[in-house]
Amino acid sequence: MTQTDSLTYLHGYSKAEQNRLYTQAQLEKDYVYANVDFSKQKHILEIGCGVGAQTQILFKKFPHLKITGIDLSEAQLAAARKMHAAKLKSGQLTLIHMNAEKIGTLKQKFDGAFVCWFLEHVPNPQIILTEARKILKAKAPLYCTEVQNAAFFVNPYSPTILKYWFEFNDYQWASGGNPFMGAYLGNLLKKTNYKNIEVQPKSLIFDNRSKAKRNQFLKLYQDIMLSAAPLLLEKKRVTPLQIEFFKKEFAALLKHSDSIFHYDFVQSKALR
Repeated sequence: MTQTDSLTYLHGYSKAEQNRLYTQAQLEKDYVYANVDFSKQKHILEIGCGVGAQTQILFKKFPHLKITGIDLSEAQLAAARKMHAAKLKSGQLTLIHMNAEKIGTLKQKFDGAFVCWFLEHVPNPQIILTEARKILKAKAPLYCTEVQNAAFFVNPYSPTILKYWFEFNDYQWASGGNPFMGAYLGNLLKKTNYKNIEVQPKSLIFDNRSKAKRNQFLKLYQDIMLSAAPLLLEKKRVTPLQIEFFKKEFAALLKHSDSIFHYDFVQSKALR
């Protein structure tokens, strides 16, 4: 979940941000993993494993798996090593500090690969997918789960949140990332010669039918957005006053009798 060398990671590496990644992974797991199946694989590569939040879920769902995780951030890997000390000691997990654009230099072949909330943060996703194909066995599955930030919607109308969200996404785009990466997965996988490509949009919509879940996701996405506040303030994309109004609008969303949260992400499956 972290970037390659040339792109500033939008969310930062604070302890609070690392904890947010664990919270997000657990909250979204039923939606992210609904169609992920590694039951027939023995050893997979997790690309951009970050703090090991998704690794934890992969082991829970597929306890037989051996996983090799790679990430460029030593800070994130340190958190992953702490979280998964027992798996590392047993040899079921290997963590490697490396740039994802150099995956092809790994000496072994894998039965599958998993990417989650990562390609949005890198400047050259096609290179990473090409490199991943080099280390996959024939017909091995690759699962990619990515954001589609254009789909974010809340009710009641919250103009400061939407303005902030625009600056969040526009800064990521301008700095070389892609906050709409999910929509690009089909084209990228076809260009890199994967087979049997499936691309599936997934909608999260919570309203008065599921108030507790709605508020959990509202709080999560407030935290996701605010994780970028120090950088956006530094780059003069937002002002302290905007952030103050942003927080007030989120507080109103949590109290409103007809509040709605909606967000789409995209998941793809393809074979080597």
